[in-house]
Amino acid sequence: MKPLKITTIAVAIIMTTPFVFAETAPNTTGANPERSRMEQLRQKADELRAKASTTREKLLEQEKELREKASTTRENLKKEAQTMREKIQEKKIELKNNFDAKKIAILKRTAENTVRVLEAAIVRLEKIATRLDSRIAKMEANKIDVMQAKANMIIARQKINDAKIALAHAKNAIATIETDAKNASTTPNIMGDSTKKIKEQAKLVKDALQSAHQSLTQATKDLKGKEGMNKATTTPEVE
Repeated sequence: MKPLKITTIAVAIIMTTPFVFAETAPNTTGANPERSRMEQLRQKADELRAKASTTREKLLEQEKELREKASTTRENLKKEAQTMREKIQEKKIELKNNFDAKKIAILKRTAENTVRVLEAAIVRLEKIATRLDSRIAKMEANKIDVMQAKANMIIARQKINDAKIALAHAKNAIATIETDAKNASTTPNIMGDSTKKIKEQAKLVKDALQSAHQSLTQATKDLKGKEGMNKATTTPEVE
């Protein structure tokens, strides 16, 4: 009976051994759930990183575009502002030139009127002097003493000539007003200088005509009462 017992025990050991091995052997055919979950998390993290990188690049690109747009807008605004300033400056210059042109035109017109008046006065005095010279020549031919009258006539003629010279200078000053204005740094300066020159020459003309008028008047008085002169020659007032 003992051999049977040993055999039975051996069979039992053999029968139970595969189950033990089956329980202790590693799982080589199925996937590890923990490892799979970690892999998925890594993939998710990589996707998020890639997405974040793409988003960052897009934001940087948008920021760059906005900067460029802002820079372009600033440049355009600067150009527009500069253009506006230039237009305003051009308008100011245009208005100033128009104003200066009007001032110059008024100055010329006033000066030319003065010249015409003085020129007419010179012509009148020359006519009077011519008549007196003719009268003196006739009286001198008749042996009448006209030395004093002739002396006054010399002075009168000289003063009339002085008036002509000063009048010519005045005309020249008037003729160069526009040219001088173009070459001047400021119109008020040239206006002042031109006005001063014209007034100075006009005064010289008036003073010379006044002296000529006095000499003609004195020559007329010298001839008054002389033989052959029944009445004195009258002279007009100088304007």
